[in-house]
Amino acid sequence: MLDEVITSLDQVTNEWLTAVLAQSGALTHGRVASFAADSGRGNWSTSGSLHLHYTADAAGERPPRLFLKMVNTDLGDGEFFGSSEVDYYLRDYVDLADAPLLRCYHGRYSPTLHRYHLLLEDVSATHTIACDKPHTLAYGLALAEAFAILHAHWWGAERLAKANAPCTRPPTSAVGWPLPSRARRTFWGGWPANCNPTGQPPCRSYSPTSPSHD
Repeated sequence: MLDEVITSLDQVTNEWLTAVLAQSGALTHGRVASFAADSGRGNWSTSGSLHLHYTADAAGERPPRLFLKMVNTDLGDGEFFGSSEVDYYLRDYVDLADAPLLRCYHGRYSPTLHRYHLLLEDVSATHTIACDKPHTLAYGLALAEAFAILHAHWWGAERLAKANAPCTRPPTSAVGWPLPSRARRTFWGGWPANCNPTGQPPCRSYSPTSPSHD
């Protein structure tokens, strides 16, 4: 049951939710008694906001709300994308303390079906959609720091080899120039004082329309 890829809200049951929450450690006793679901849709996905109710003897984290993302990886032109988002939550950062990511309770990818699902914490009560958020410098710096934490976790030949992505050339900028050694360091802390003699923040402005680079 836990290896099944969820492709429709009709597949979600009290028993499945109980099993995945118990496996994740979020439910240590009791079970999910009932739930209600509100459906949604994205570019390549359908989703469900789940409102959970537990038995009186339930113990553990017992999240009251969960977000189920169900993705069809068919791009419509004979091309498919793979398991990267599932790996992102369930493999790539599981050993990174306080990673700036949503809590993921369960996920599965099927190369046969070209589909996957992710069961995530629901933050709709405290967060807004990114495109609706004002483009401020503080917001841009917060994003940069979060990206830096995630990228730095995989820096170095040993870590890249572990990910089966060995480093074959020095890191470069987005336009292909080799980066100086100091620029390969993380964005927070450790910069020599003479690199910033005026004490100004390292980023003065940013463009919300700039392309991203992996």
